[in-house]
Amino acid sequence: MPPHFRKKSWLWLAAGLWLWLACSQEGGLPMRMKARSTPLDSLPRPVMQAFRQQYPAARILDMKLDPEKGKPTYKIECNHEGHEVELRYTPDGHLVELEEEIPLEAAPAQLSENINRKFPKNKLREVARVVREGRVVGYKAKVKVGKMKFKIDLDAEGHILKTRVK
Repeated sequence: MPPHFRKKSWLWLAAGLWLWLACSQEGGLPMRMKARSTPLDSLPRPVMQAFRQQYPAARILDMKLDPEKGKPTYKIECNHEGHEVELRYTPDGHLVELEEEIPLEAAPAQLSENINRKFPKNKLREVARVVREGRVVGYKAKVKVGKMKFKIDLDAEGHILKTRVK
């Protein structure tokens, strides 16, 4: 192999290694960030303190470093008093979003009416309230119709925004 090919090979190898390292680091390239599970001890202290202050007895099910609009957020899924709760924190411990499972009676009446209208023979399996900055901004529901399962996003009043097949 000619010497100039070897130099180019090493150059490409070095560039590829640099790119791989840049993308694998927490502060890597924002366009390449993807959710990944995070060990408990690698969670920033402010995030863990904020979580434990709000949910001291909760059992953590999963934690992920998850980008929110290109910025890193920490997503914690836990079980609190028999209900699933999903929280998103900034690295400094600020709560960005809370998604908690609620009983159907706690949701607006409009929610079940709209779901029943769109899916007449449904079996409503789960409803979760979505809270941002202390305000309820919407709901998420899981519905089963026959053998098909759907995820439904609703606004704060219970109007259907988006439906996806699960």
